[in-house]
Amino acid sequence: MNTRKFRARLPLGAVVTAIAIGSFVLGGIVTSIWYTSEQIREAKKTGMIVGKDFTPGRQHEVSLSSSGQLQERDVPGIFRITVEVPQSDHSKKSYIVWIPDEKSYEQLNIGDSFDVGPYLVRSDE
Repeated sequence: MNTRKFRARLPLGAVVTAIAIGSFVLGGIVTSIWYTSEQIREAKKTGMIVGKDFTPGRQHEVSLSSSGQLQERDVPGIFRITVEVPQSDHSKKSYIVWIPDEKSYEQLNIGDSFDVGPYLVRSDE
């Protein structure tokens, strides 16, 4: 029987190259996560409700639900609120937010904090 053992030797250049590539990839991942979280923080638009507006006018509304089904309902009018959001330059920007139903609209009060982010809004410039 042969008792010789084979020991593979890695060249120093291969080890240094592997460490450099791993560091580069890890640095790219960390940078991507940091950059994405910074964009999310800037996209958050929380402000204060400064006005409520109801425009009466009975309407028949047809909409698409999240499951893909058509929904029909009668709505008494258009429910909107105005939200002032502080900007990074210390100014305030107003957003008009359409509220989907009367129950949600009635729960909101002037002076409440409101996150504009998840709603389709129009900027009042």
